[in-house]
Amino acid sequence: MSDILIVAFVGAIAGLGTSLFSLLIAYKSLKTEFEGKFRLELISKQLVACESLWALLSLASRSDGVERVVRYGGEKPVLVTMQAKKLYDGLSELFNSHLGLYYSKSIRKCLFELRDFIQIELLNRGDGDISNAKVAIFDGYVQNLRTAIRKEIGVEDLKVTKQGPVK
Repeated sequence: MSDILIVAFVGAIAGLGTSLFSLLIAYKSLKTEFEGKFRLELISKQLVACESLWALLSLASRSDGVERVVRYGGEKPVLVTMQAKKLYDGLSELFNSHLGLYYSKSIRKCLFELRDFIQIELLNRGDGDISNAKVAIFDGYVQNLRTAIRKEIGVEDLKVTKQGPVK
């Protein structure tokens, strides 16, 4: 009779061990799936945040346009303070919105450098001529932020070929 009990006991332990092992595998699988979905959701939110910031930078574009911080056309570039204020306010509002949660340290650094430059160097001036040196500094801050955004979403050096995107 004791042999039967031992066999039954070993069988029960083996069944319990198999069940626990299966449970552990299922737990790890669900955890990995959950973490993957959570990461994908964060990436999607970060992409929306970066796209919103990118769109706001149209105010700082060097291309001709009425709504530009710096306008070109005469002998010297011209600062439009109202547009500089609009860009400054937009950067502040965007960072302080729910989208600001998803900016990386490098994007935040570039965003604050640009915003500080606008506040210190551009908003205290009136409309009118601005030196090429100041425009170059402003453009540098804008370009740094654009580069940080591109790096963040992985399209810094994206090229399109017949075979598709190439890094």
